[in-house]
Amino acid sequence: MRIRLTSRQMYTFFAIVMVVVMAIGGSGLIFAPGPGDPGEAPSQPTFAAPEGTPDVPLGAVYRHPSGYFEITPPLGWALDEVSDAAVASAGWVSGGLRAVVHAFVLLYDAPVTEDEFLDQVQTEFSQGFSNYDAYTVVARDPDSDPMTIDFDVELDGEAYIAREWASPRENLIWVLRVVVPASYPALLAYLEEAVLPTYHVFPDAVPVPSDWESYTDETRWYTFKRPAGWANLGTGGDGARRFADALTNWQAEMAVLVQPGTTVRTEEGARAWLEALEPEAEASSVALAERRLGEGYLVSFSYPGSGGESRRGLLLLINANDAVYRVDLRLPRGADDPLNEAAQQRAQAAIEVLNTFTPLPAEGSIPTPLVGGADPGGPRPARQRRKPLKDRA
Repeated sequence: MRIRLTSRQMYTFFAIVMVVVMAIGGSGLIFAPGPGDPGEAPSQPTFAAPEGTPDVPLGAVYRHPSGYFEITPPLGWALDEVSDAAVASAGWVSGGLRAVVHAFVLLYDAPVTEDEFLDQVQTEFSQGFSNYDAYTVVARDPDSDPMTIDFDVELDGEAYIAREWASPRENLIWVLRVVVPASYPALLAYLEEAVLPTYHVFPDAVPVPSDWESYTDETRWYTFKRPAGWANLGTGGDGARRFADALTNWQAEMAVLVQPGTTVRTEEGARAWLEALEPEAEASSVALAERRLGEGYLVSFSYPGSGGESRRGLLLLINANDAVYRVDLRLPRGADDPLNEAAQQRAQAAIEVLNTFTPLPAEGSIPTPLVGGADPGGPRPARQRRKPLKDRA
């Protein structure tokens, strides 16, 4: 199904004596001829480019709130970000250098086909430069990966050059565009070499309501999104950090434990992790699971609750960063009752929290928790009954 372009994004390009507004129309991927005579020579640039290698240090890794991409932008450049159901966008502007770096992804509701990608780049690029006086495509390499396009751009008598890279990835198209003064090609080359390799897109990101909050652990390197009602209960004696939904009287709970130096290799191994975690649990299904940094298994299971009633849970096991990320989600009571719509809605919200969970690239060693997992042929931790929340310290 085709992309739903529902919004128009703007980012501002500041210069010493002017403000340039560049509208990307949700994309900016088109090769249509620009307004005016393509053969007309651009104006001479007036920006005095510094000599030597550009002195543009990079800042910290930026992760877009949507979860669809991360990038390391220039340090100190002004940020403007946009996110909706059709596009996730972030741009960085340097007024002093008259330069902009713009990263965005266009979201589809099905895997992007080659024809859809080509149609995107052939029919919608004019929106990307609609607020410039003129633009001309001067070079393109449709066979490169990513596709690369160069432009001459003119605005208010000033000459600029632009380059963009674009490629489809599963359910999205990603784009990185850089615009600099025409007199400063060294800056364009530097940004390509320094910034482009840091741009990573994550097609498995899960859209969630805009008021959900992100939680990121930069010690064990993972992130997920949660409703505001989900509280951080801290780390227990087993080394797992727990989060629970206050709106379900703490019945919906997610415990995250990261066990370095181990893996879960098989479906039988995933069942063994569940048995070590909850000896009386019964697995109803085991499915393959994949995240941006690795893959593993998702186990659906039932277990006896504190009052003897049957409860439901999901166990996510992901191999990443030479560790197993174990995410234990317990669903609220009534999740199995087809007549209890409220409980089903609460359970679905908890499952969406789990779906947003993903490991991040580790920037250091991951501390070992007190208790590990289990895999066939490997060490087995002591089995402990999981206490109800009300019985925990």
